[in-house]
Order: sequence, then structure tokens, then C-alpha cells
Amino acid sequence: MSSKSKTILISLPILCIIIALGLYISKKVNPSSFLSATSAESVSNTLPDNTLKVKEGVSTPISLQNSYKDENFPLSFKHPSNLHISSFAEGDNYIILAASDEPNQGFQIVISPYDGGEPITRALLEIALPEMKILEPQELIISGNTRTLAFQSDNPAFDKASYEIWFSYGNFLYQMSAYQNQSAVLKAVAKSIGF
Repeated sequence: MSSKSKTILISLPILCIIIALGLYISKKVNPSSFLSATSAESVSNTLPDNTLKVKEGVSTPISLQNSYKDENFPLSFKHPSNLHISSFAEGDNYIILAASDEPNQGFQIVISPYDGGEPITRALLEIALPEMKILEPQELIISGNTRTLAFQSDNPAFDKASYEIWFSYGNFLYQMSAYQNQSAVLKAVAKSIGF
């Protein structure tokens, strides 16, 4: 056997190990890994805000055991303990990711400069983003008197099956997004927000 053949035979298993290790690390380290999983069934908006529909006919209380206080924005919230929080700046946006090792779990908050000063409404979004779907919109009040717009949408980061809660506070727009099966969790987190 030539030395070139020996090198290839030895290099091939090492290359496979490196690729497998790289894939494993990217799944563990990438804070947006929960965004790549397949879409799950939608949760009904008729559920109470403190329950999450796990299976048809079965509800469990949402437990928000952990607290998060951002170092860059006057924002804090409670979240389930299975979520790992990270944050980073991307251009003019500031992003908070709440990721889980489980698929279709977690959420993101994108904070952007906002000059409008007015509450986010369906009419405002339809003018600003006419291509975005806004299904089953409802107003939620958080943090005392902050009006939000909660709705189902087709956010491509969530396999076009997202639940969104958008609101403005100060000079910023807050866009909370999750898979539709996480709507009750997202509502509970939003209601725990403090500024």
C-alpha cells in the first residue's frame, strides 16, 4: 500500500470525527439553533395566559423560575429555566435570544430604534410591512400600561409559523417572536416584563 493511500485511510476517519464534532458544537453553541427545527402544531389563543397546551386536552402551568435583567437596556423579564439567554448587537438592532436544547422552544426579542412613539397597531404594521401576515391580532397590556400587539404570523425564522408580540417603549421597538406552539410562554414572559 502506498504512503498516499495510507494517508487517505488515516485522514478520512479523522475528517469524519472533526465534521461530527463541528456539527455537535454548532448545535450546542449556536443560540439560534432552536430556529432551525421543524414547525410544531399551533397553540390556541383561547388558553389562559398561564397555561401551555402540551397535548390535546392537557395543559400545564407555565413556570417562570428564572429572571433576566439586561445590561444594555432597561429591560427585565422572567423565563422558564430550560431557556438559556444570550444577547448581542447586530447593526442598529439589539437581540436577546432565549434558546433551549429542545426543538421549537424559546423565543427572541429584537430591539430597534423607533421614532414613532405611538403604540404598535395592526393598521400601523399593515402600512409599514404590507407583506407581513397578521392573523388573530389582540392587544395585551404589559408592565403597567404598555400596549402590545400580539398576533400569529409567518416569520421565516420560525418556519413561517410564528407568534409575535410587538410594542414600543421609549424610543425603541420591541419585537418578541416564537414558534406558535410557544404562544402561551411568550405571553407569560411578556406579562413579566419590567422596565
